[in-house]
Amino acid sequence: MSSNTIRTIVIAVGIFAFDDVLARADDGGGAVRSLLISNYMLRCAAAFDPNDAKRVAATSFLSPQFVSIGPNGRRADRVDLLDLSQDQVKKLHTTGCYYKIDSFTQSDADTIVVTRTLHIEGKLQEPGLGHSLTAIERSQDSWIRTDGTWLLRLSVTSKILVKVDGSVVEDLGT
Repeated sequence: MSSNTIRTIVIAVGIFAFDDVLARADDGGGAVRSLLISNYMLRCAAAFDPNDAKRVAATSFLSPQFVSIGPNGRRADRVDLLDLSQDQVKKLHTTGCYYKIDSFTQSDADTIVVTRTLHIEGKLQEPGLGHSLTAIERSQDSWIRTDGTWLLRLSVTSKILVKVDGSVVEDLGT
């Protein structure tokens, strides 16, 4: 399996991954932080069980202008990520995933920046193969409130580390 395919799977799952570990974390940001956590949790539900209904729910909070920028500068919009998730998420049997909130900053009433780290583990589902995958992705997410609804507008990934069967196959960013 090529590193491009593995990167694509990790990015797709990164869009759809979260775990209840964060939900149990200290909620110093109140109701808005809890709302954003619940949005992230929809991603893990889709990673563990990538059916169409969960994929739709996991993208319901992406703004129409959503942009994701990878550590290599590659950009993807909402449509790109939805297309990517159609097949790629199903190539990984997710066995564990969680996000750690590194920082949560509300700069004004309508803008929140979340720096977070995703940890995901699973088995690549390729015919005849059963490779284990571990990935870490560090990103900064910018949320905006539009008409009373919080939407993810921008996600900038600064680090992706991917291991297959314990060996590093990709290490991008810092």
